[in-house]
Formats: sequence, structure tokens, C-alpha cells
Amino acid sequence: MERRGNLKISLADMTKLETVFQNTRETIQQIYPEYYPKGTVAFFLNYHSRERIAEDISYEKVYIIEEKQKCAGTITINNNQIGRLFVLPDYQKQGIGSFLMEFGEKQIFRKYEFASLDSSLPGKKMYIKRGYKVTKSCSLVTGSGDILYYEEMSKMTLKVK
Repeated sequence: MERRGNLKISLADMTKLETVFQNTRETIQQIYPEYYPKGTVAFFLNYHSRERIAEDISYEKVYIIEEKQKCAGTITINNNQIGRLFVLPDYQKQGIGSFLMEFGEKQIFRKYEFASLDSSLPGKKMYIKRGYKVTKSCSLVTGSGDILYYEEMSKMTLKVK
């Protein structure tokens, strides 16, 4: 568990599944339509399914951040990969995403020399600000026929050996 002021990051367990799932959906539904067409938003909602989140929780990969015992966001850490970083719209622009990223990077850099992630458009500016570099530009066609463009990004540890 990690704390900063009223914020607390802890490992999610199955009792938090519905919270993580609903927060992920709410963030996608409120934020992503500003960046993506409807079909792509539907792709993200389907991709971040309850089943995928449950599997990640069962493997102890999901963390939640709470403010005054209310979940404000989530991050998934799978080996050196950061994923499912979502901060509820009411909590954005308060440093919560940066705190989650610091936490995730700290976990990753204990074992790995670099962290990687797939950048959605809403998060890209923060990732670049945190020192992530684009390693590959990618695209895929969603079930609706919309094209989803995203970038794979990585950041090297600053550890001195």
C-alpha cells in the first residue's frame, strides 16, 4: 500500500471487481468520445470487459487509488507493462494519474530496465511529459470498421548500476 495525503493505492481483490469495472466504463464513456468515433469507444468498452479485469485481479495485477475510501482510479501492471490506467473524470487534473504512474513505474523498475504501455489519445500527453518515447505506431480495425490508431511507448529506468 502507498499513501500520499488523502490518496491510498492498494492491490485490488475480487471485492473491488465491480468498482474497477464501473470506473473503467465510466471513464471511457465520458472521456473517449472526445477523441474517438463511437465504434472505437465501443471497442474499448468491450476490450476492458469484466472478465478481463477479473482475470487481472486474480493474478494480482490491478491496483486502485482511493480518496477518502472512494475509488478514484485504477492501474494494471503486468510484468513491465502498464495498462488500464483510468482516472474518473471528477478526479482528473489533480495529479492522481501521475501518482498512479509513479507507483506503477516504481513497481516495474524494481525488476525491469524499462516500462512499456499502449497509449490512447487521452493519456499520450501525460506519458510524453513523464519521459515515455514512441517505439511503434500501430492501428487496428474495430468491429465497426473504425480504425483505432495508438502508439506503443516505453521509458527506461534511471537507475545507475
